Amino acid sequence: MVTDFIHRHYDEELRLSTLSALVNMAPTTLCRFFKRQTGIHLLDYITNVRLDAVKQKLLNTDMMVSDISFLCGFNTLSNFNRLFRRRFGCTPTEYRKNYKQ
Repeated sequence: MVTDFIHRHYDEELRLSTLSALVNMAPTTLCRFFKRQTGIHLLDYITNVRLDAVKQKLLNTDMMVSDISFLCGFNTLSNFNRLFRRRFGCTPTEYRKNYKQ
């Protein structure tokens, strides 16, 4: 239920309080339960869903990288670039250039 909600609303601000209310759990309980069930922290899961959406938009649109990052729920460009580079090993522009060919 939480993962479905995240996939439908990744482009919005997702608060832990909102997610925990969906399943009637305390926020810390939800985080522990989510980690136990999936093997990944809840906030990392949200980031991964957003980065996957960014990757698709980089390859399938000609939108500016900054527009894509904000459209996919990232609030700051510097944080987005850092997270993207950590996950994919290159900048979003390099990713687009290398994989679009």
